[in-house]
Amino acid sequence: MATPTNSDAATLPPLSSPSSPNSDAPNSVNSPLSNSVSSVTVQNIAGMVPIKLKSGNYLLWKNLFFPVLRKFKLLGLNNGAEPSPPRTIVSSSGVVVVNPRYDLWYDRDQSLMIWLISTLSEDLLSHIVGIESAQDLWNLLERRFSGVSRANIHQLRSRLQSISKGDLSMDSYLQSVKEIADGLAAAGQSLSESDLVAYVLNGLPDEYD
Repeated sequence: MATPTNSDAATLPPLSSPSSPNSDAPNSVNSPLSNSVSSVTVQNIAGMVPIKLKSGNYLLWKNLFFPVLRKFKLLGLNNGAEPSPPRTIVSSSGVVVVNPRYDLWYDRDQSLMIWLISTLSEDLLSHIVGIESAQDLWNLLERRFSGVSRANIHQLRSRLQSISKGDLSMDSYLQSVKEIADGLAAAGQSLSESDLVAYVLNGLPDEYD
């Protein structure tokens, strides 16, 4: 393989490409977006996504992470709208050189992957061994938790609709309702205050009418 020279790099065609309406990719190799992504620390992400992902809170975690993806123009890395560019390209003089667009893409992809991993609970880390891209990691989490979250929400709503005070003290009854409501909130399905009051009243015996 020929070794690239300074003149080869200088004769590369302009690094501009048409933007896609479904892609959040930056339009230049020296994009400030790339610099902003690289400057974000794991501690910054912890402030934006202040929970660790586990089986019962996937929808909430996902809803917290989406604004981060939108702010830093990273949605395309997750949904496939911004696939990996080729690692090498051929210059106008026929020399194979490193594709600077790939370096930019790879830096952003791995930064996002680090952000995602930093928000996972410790027991999940062993399940992501071998994952090499942010999209693969996101899809793995989606497959693993989306069904669990839907089933969990259905179960919690069923409990809330059927709960009654019975022989419980008022404090214990209210605490039971609160625990179910907290579980729904953790799954991204918060109840309004009026709905919560309605469920509480519905579970009280006739003597409280």
